[in-house]
Amino acid sequence: MLAACGRPDGRDAYLRRPDSTLTFAADIAAIVYSRCASCHRPGGSASFSLLTYQDVKYRASLVAAVTANRVMPPWLPEPGRGDFANARRLSADEIGMIGQWVEEGAREGDSTKLPPAPGWADEWSLGPPDLVVTVPEPYVLPARGPEVFRNFVIPVHFPGPRWVKAVELRPGDARAVHHAMIMVDTTSLSRELDEQDPGLGYGGMHPIGNARMPPGFFLGWTPGRVPTSGTDGLSWELQDGSDLVLMLHLRPGAAEVRIAPTVGLYFADRPPGRFPTTIRLGSETIDIPPGATNYAVRDSFVLPVDIDVLGVYPHAHYHGKDIRATATLPDGSTRWLLHIPRWDFNWQDEYAYASPIRLPRGTTLTMQITYDNAGQGSGDAHGAAGHVAFGPRSTDEMGDLWLRVLPRDSTDLAILHRELGVKGLERRLSGLEQAIRLHPGEAGPHDQLAGLLLSFGRVDEAIAHYRQALAADPDDGNAHYNLAVALQGRGRLDEAIDHYRHAVRVTPSNASAYNNLGNALVARGAVVDAVVAYRWAILIAPSYAEAHNNLGVTLVARREVAEGLRHSREAARLKPDWATPLAAMAWTLATYPDDRVRRPGEAVRLAERAAALTGRRDAAALNALAAAYAAAGDFGRAVPMAEEALALAAASGDAATARDIGALIARYKQDRPYRDSAGALGARP
Repeated sequence: MLAACGRPDGRDAYLRRPDSTLTFAADIAAIVYSRCASCHRPGGSASFSLLTYQDVKYRASLVAAVTANRVMPPWLPEPGRGDFANARRLSADEIGMIGQWVEEGAREGDSTKLPPAPGWADEWSLGPPDLVVTVPEPYVLPARGPEVFRNFVIPVHFPGPRWVKAVELRPGDARAVHHAMIMVDTTSLSRELDEQDPGLGYGGMHPIGNARMPPGFFLGWTPGRVPTSGTDGLSWELQDGSDLVLMLHLRPGAAEVRIAPTVGLYFADRPPGRFPTTIRLGSETIDIPPGATNYAVRDSFVLPVDIDVLGVYPHAHYHGKDIRATATLPDGSTRWLLHIPRWDFNWQDEYAYASPIRLPRGTTLTMQITYDNAGQGSGDAHGAAGHVAFGPRSTDEMGDLWLRVLPRDSTDLAILHRELGVKGLERRLSGLEQAIRLHPGEAGPHDQLAGLLLSFGRVDEAIAHYRQALAADPDDGNAHYNLAVALQGRGRLDEAIDHYRHAVRVTPSNASAYNNLGNALVARGAVVDAVVAYRWAILIAPSYAEAHNNLGVTLVARREVAEGLRHSREAARLKPDWATPLAAMAWTLATYPDDRVRRPGEAVRLAERAAALTGRRDAAALNALAAAYAAAGDFGRAVPMAEEALALAAASGDAATARDIGALIARYKQDRPYRDSAGALGARP
């Protein structure tokens, strides 16, 4: 007979089947295949497979226990508080069936009733990728020691741009990887940082330079996260020659580990029609007292535009306990976006909504994360940790919730980005101020706060914090370098040169410090020393385009024209879309006093390309083009081009350049080309 019994979570009911009627083939296999097999399969992330009857029968008691207490399958969101696609949560009926089947002896049944087993090509969850990239060699993580933050740079090459709709990251060793993120760098900076570091990749826990996550996408890996297939209409552009930057947080264990992360890329058939972005709610001022069981952080944001919410990604560490996200609409009604009543760091995921959630302008998004620092939550593995504050290490805490959203159009997207930018800077500022209060003797928070203050234009305050960083650690090469950059921007060249020299003594692999030292030395007239500095930068990082260009211009000014042009050409080869070396070469070939050097036709071609790359909005490029026209005898085009350059220089407040161009216009009006005694772009007539 059929009988109602209590559901395993004690709230609903399971309608018990007639005794001895449940079998693996007819009833249980479908549940296992749809909810368990994505991880429990050969090559999957789980430690054993559940694809066959024998696999499941061998662990039948375990399967019944972990499904009854909802440890498996790992699905953290509370039902009814967000309608998510591809939910792996078992229903009361499914849990009851598994329990009754195991209780009655786990019978196999008629194998002809067995549903087809799922299959995976090459062990990729999403099927064979369109492109697979990996590190050139495994990274060796030593045994024990502190946590490691490492960035691996992987170039990608293919004809033309591609639009990526899905990404699957295989971290290499899930036991050693705390989390991983994928950034994209369209410049050469990440490659240069890799070259400067003697090991594979380069160190650091924060994005550097132009390495950014594509807007509107969560690219990465965390324990328990399952990749999603994506859609052609929502994708991001990946240009040929870009670098993927894999940022891995690594935790050493008892033995040395070799880690080789691999990325599978899945391409869309067409460019995207709309462009998503992310809204981050979170706190960087987490400061949990010892023994606290309900410490909470909250954050909110009022939408300046209408949006559709596509998905949500929460993040906390081991002391996280409860995560809530709601939307309060302008009419006062509240809608759940997510509730995780039992957070578990080991099973994080991104949750896509079954249908987009439309939220109007004026809606207040609210996040609350509660923590347990008394050894009662998912932090049990670490026990009561004493005082816990915000930070990236496993023993620190974090509290963030990202919403993947789709604004109505590009105008709304720009408005949203502007508001979120202000909010993000304020959040980071408050977080760094707290870090300094908690750790006043550490150099890192002072260094990072100084960098943020520079972005606000608060240069003198930034300089003061860089000095405090150096007071805490006089051998902090990064602080010496950053302080030198700030001082150079203030025109305090002698101090800047001194700190650049400190930086390269402490971190001799810092090519950027050598390059900037060269720039400061040129400004002080120490050209011979500047050439040496530029050569060191190129020796450390052979693909450092800026150093090649700076050395090229400096050598031309010293009348070492052939070698100077060679370095300028190398800079242009390394960065084909960079106008500066093209304009520098054009100026030299148009204005150099030696007839054997001048090549007006080539100068025109180079300068026209430089002007096009800058959208005719760069005074130096237009000035070089005017000089090239004049060298070719085309004064009818030289004069108006120089007048355009003059207008741009005047509008930017560059009075010295404007005066120089004005003098050139007078020459061109007399049909007189310019012959520069130095041959360097920007030299005065």
